[in-house]
Amino acid sequence: MRETIRRAAAGSRYLLAGGVTGLGAATALTLVLVLVGATPPLGLLLLPAVVRANRWIAGVERRRAGELLGAPIADSYPPARASAGGSGLRVASRRWLTTTIDALVDRTTYRDLAWVTLHTVAGTLLALLTLVLWGWVVAVPVLPLA
Repeated sequence: MRETIRRAAAGSRYLLAGGVTGLGAATALTLVLVLVGATPPLGLLLLPAVVRANRWIAGVERRRAGELLGAPIADSYPPARASAGGSGLRVASRRWLTTTIDALVDRTTYRDLAWVTLHTVAGTLLALLTLVLWGWVVAVPVLPLA
């Protein structure tokens, strides 16, 4: 019986943490839709930062799933291109342009975006379901007393 409760508590912690990252994913997804959709010039300017945020959330979930499964899940991002050294507006704009083009051409960007979209819904709903079920488990034994 103790083992069952321990496993249920561990699973609940995993699902509740997924709800937290699901809300983070919702924030990142909203940023993508608003910045890129509503204000294209600003969205294009901030696209590399938004892609990094999406990749970070996907990486957090990869680590969590790897810990649960007992084997690390590797990411499949292509290596970043070496940027030219130096400073100045021309070098910075060239670096931004290559980063933006790499993000738009890379298939893993769209895979991460699809994962963030799915995780926004599934992670949040499963966390809410976990809270409801634990509330039900706690409330059922005392119902006949009321």
